[in-house]
Amino acid sequence: MARETPEGGPGAQGIDRWMPLALALLFMLALAGGIALLVQRGNGGGVEVSLPEATPTPTLQAYMAGAVSRPGVYTFSDGDRLVDLLRMAGGPVDDADTAGLNMALRLRDEGHYYVPTAGETPPVTSPGGPAASGDVIDLNAATPQELETLPGIGAVKAKAIVDHRETVGRFATVEEVLQVAGIGPATLNGIKDHVTVR
Repeated sequence: MARETPEGGPGAQGIDRWMPLALALLFMLALAGGIALLVQRGNGGGVEVSLPEATPTPTLQAYMAGAVSRPGVYTFSDGDRLVDLLRMAGGPVDDADTAGLNMALRLRDEGHYYVPTAGETPPVTSPGGPAASGDVIDLNAATPQELETLPGIGAVKAKAIVDHRETVGRFATVEEVLQVAGIGPATLNGIKDHVTVR
C-alpha cells in the first residue's frame, strides 16, 4: 500500500530543491527561442522592406501664341527647345516671321512664347516678354519688368540688378551679374542665353 508523504517530508524537499533549476532551464529555453526568432527575422524572415517612393516628374507647360497654326498651352519635356514647341503648335502660319526667333532656346515651365507676323514687333509686356520670343535683354538698359521675364528672375532679383547697375556701374560682361546679391551660378546659367551687355 502506498504511503503518503507528509507535507514537508523528504519527497517535498526534493521537489523544492529542483524547482529553481527547472525554472531557470525553462527561462533559458524561452530566451534561446526568442533569440533564434530575432535572428531569423534579421535574415529577412518576416521583415518588411519599404522602398522610397519615386518622386513624380513635374508637368512642364508653356504657352505658344501669335502666328502659329494652333496657339495654346502645350506640355513639354525638360530640355525641349522652342523649335519643339513650334512643332507642337502646328508650325508657323504663312505670314509668320520666325527669323528673329532663337529656335534653339530651351523652354521653361510657364513660359510664354510668341511668334510675330512679318513686320510685327513681339509684345514686350506679355508674360515671358523678349526672353520668351527669342530676343535678348540688355542688362545695362532693361527695366525691372523686362528683367522679370528672364528665367529665375523675380521682382527682388530684378530690382537688385537695376540697383547694382545704378550704384556700381554698367556691366562689362554678362558674367558680372554674379556680383549682384542673390544671383548665383545657377541663375546665371538660366539667363545667359537670354541676356547681353551693350
